[in-house]
Amino acid sequence: MTHEEILSMLGDYVDYLIANSSAEAPMWNIEKVRSGKPNKWNYIDGCMITACLSLYKTTGDEKYLKFSKDFIDWFVQEDGSMSCKLLLYEGKRRYVYLSESIVRIRIG
Repeated sequence: MTHEEILSMLGDYVDYLIANSSAEAPMWNIEKVRSGKPNKWNYIDGCMITACLSLYKTTGDEKYLKFSKDFIDWFVQEDGSMSCKLLLYEGKRRYVYLSESIVRIRIG
């Protein structure tokens, strides 16, 4: 399998996941969905949203940015406060906490 074929296959899988997921029911955390409990921001969500933002940066495809924004927005209350702390990995051992209010998510 070539590098391009692997990237294409991974892209198709990520597209399947985001097409069938929401912040309430993320397909990449099916155990949470099956538990019937409301989703709370967790490590797996952070990894997936970080991957989507990386895909946006790499491909320029707006669907990855839109999905990430919509997913994160689900955790934001009407007054701008967060229902929980969000942690995103920015690379080189740098993490960014988004809490209290959304200021801006830097893509790159």
